[in-house]
Amino acid sequence: MTFLSTNPRHSALNTHKAINVKAKYRVGGDDVFIAYATKKIRVTFEYGPKPGMITIRNCGYHDECERGM
Repeated sequence: MTFLSTNPRHSALNTHKAINVKAKYRVGGDDVFIAYATKKIRVTFEYGPKPGMITIRNCGYHDECERGM
C-alpha cells in the first residue's frame, strides 16, 4: 500500500487500466486501475473523490477482485 499511496505507477505494482470499467469519481478521468499487491493479490483503484486522493475499490485474489469491479 505504500507504493500505491506514494507512486501508483511504481514498476513493482504493474499498474494498468481495467477494461470496460468506469470510475465513480471523475477526478482523474473515468479510468479504473488494477495493481499487483503480490503475484496473487490485486488491488483495484481510481482517483478521487478529491484531487490527490486514491479510492480503493477492491482488494483480493486475482479472479475475485477483478470480477467484483
